[in-house]
Amino acid sequence: MEKRLLRLIEEGNLNFRQEANRLVSGLMPAELGNGNAERHYKNLVIAFIAACTRAAMQGGLSPETAYLLSDKYIHGVEACTSMAELADLNDAMQEDFVRRVHEARNGVLSPQIQQCCDYIQIHVEDELNLSIVSAAIGYSASWLSSKFKRETGKSLSQYILEQRVLYAKDLIRSGNRPIQEIAERLHFKSPSHFGAVFRQQTGMSPGEYRVKGSKNKSGHVK
Repeated sequence: MEKRLLRLIEEGNLNFRQEANRLVSGLMPAELGNGNAERHYKNLVIAFIAACTRAAMQGGLSPETAYLLSDKYIHGVEACTSMAELADLNDAMQEDFVRRVHEARNGVLSPQIQQCCDYIQIHVEDELNLSIVSAAIGYSASWLSSKFKRETGKSLSQYILEQRVLYAKDLIRSGNRPIQEIAERLHFKSPSHFGAVFRQQTGMSPGEYRVKGSKNKSGHVK
């Protein structure tokens, strides 16, 4: 079962989730936490992150990106405070690796711009701007700005905001963190600025998105 899941990641198979749900149905994994259920699950997820990292590199993802993702998700595992958070992170990790391998194998972007996008997505909680990103990946700011706009049709700053909102949606769905805390964590100027950007991209406020997500989980709304 594990070999099949890892092969799907190595292939960058976008049907990963459907196949994974079928494979893990009824699975009873070995005990890895000395009787502590949460520690046991954390250990399982960390072990699987390592396996997914290797599979992604075999599928064509650059080692730099693969190991950055691995570090990001391992730190995320240790920060989780509930089994539900761990489950959400595990799902997000697997889908993240699959999508990145798919993009690497299909040449959606040039290697330079893909590296730029990977850096922004991995460091979405850090301070980000054109100067920081260009310095981090080793290209001049003017060259990167021009090439990024040419390949993606948007400015690098627009892309950063899009990725922050995508990540904010995950944070809103996976817990009860205050909206102000999420805004600060993702370096928005203020909660109102965060709300305006979020509404522009999703058509609803962060609070409305949280209520909709709660209704979806409870089965009241499709």
